[in-house]
Amino acid sequence: MNELTRAPFSNSQAIASDCKQAEHIARAWSGDGTDVCRSLIDHNQVVYPQADALELARLLIADKEESVAAMIEETLTGTSESLQLFAQLFSKTAVTLGIFWEQDQCSFADVTLGMSSLHRHLRENVDRLQQLFTPTKHHRRALITPIPGDDHIFAAAMVVEHFRAAGWMVDSGINLKRSDLLRASRTDKFDFIGISVSAADRLYDASRLIHDFRSVQGLQTVPILVGGPPFQQDVTAAVQIGADYFASNALEAIEIATRLPLRLELN
Repeated sequence: MNELTRAPFSNSQAIASDCKQAEHIARAWSGDGTDVCRSLIDHNQVVYPQADALELARLLIADKEESVAAMIEETLTGTSESLQLFAQLFSKTAVTLGIFWEQDQCSFADVTLGMSSLHRHLRENVDRLQQLFTPTKHHRRALITPIPGDDHIFAAAMVVEHFRAAGWMVDSGINLKRSDLLRASRTDKFDFIGISVSAADRLYDASRLIHDFRSVQGLQTVPILVGGPPFQQDVTAAVQIGADYFASNALEAIEIATRLPLRLELN
């Protein structure tokens, strides 16, 4: 062990499913749980006012694009807190959209529109996020994926886009079948694998996926990190399913991955 103690976007149907359990989805990579890796990294110190997430959710549903863009712009000020503020605003807005729907404060179609817009604004701001990360001289490659067949993919999308902004080459497993993921893992070389698990009833599937990755030649030693509500609720779950690391949010996942040794190329 090293110094870290081991332990295309969705279609409309998938976005709609995200809305139904948005709180769990957002927590998948943005919760406040204890890091089983004890990495001593804390990106939850900056707390975005809940009122702002509430306002952004309302603007998204109302399709007020100029106001949405202006509000997001306010988080990207170039300060040391901008990355945390951006991630928390988006995560808490996803939570709020889910609450709106569960409490019948708006229609399912309205929340679907809001989540779709949130996905788009996340993707469109990758270049802005990139300016906030320290440039990296290494070209590392990651595979980031939700559990195949899981429609709750916003958390995985958050991680994919933040890793890209941080300078990683990222292969996204969003909307891929299990067979496609395993095919990619056999043909491409990865320095890191991240898996988003949306609920406790997907832990068995996560365990099987990790086992399948480990059976691929060349992936036996590639670090695998997991994130999601099940690991917030039980910090030992990551170890039990065979993962190497756990992170409570996208920024923490990036910091853990960046600390790991570079993969050596054997010619």
